[in-house]
Amino acid sequence: MTPSQISKQLDGAAQELPQAEALLRQMRQTVEDIEDARPIERAKRANGNKPRIPWLQVKKILEPVMHFEGEVD
Repeated sequence: MTPSQISKQLDGAAQELPQAEALLRQMRQTVEDIEDARPIERAKRANGNKPRIPWLQVKKILEPVMHFEGEVD
């Protein structure tokens, strides 16, 4: 392989690096979302058909303890 060919390959790799980094960030976020969902799904299964507490009721309970900025959905 000539120095010119090596240089072209390095240039191509350098151009693809930002795309690879963006993809890696997206994949990390997806893994975090999956990890966050696991305990929620376990809690849902553990509680079976018991009624869930509406978010607005939970928010009212937690407001004295936590400060919510704006409306949280």
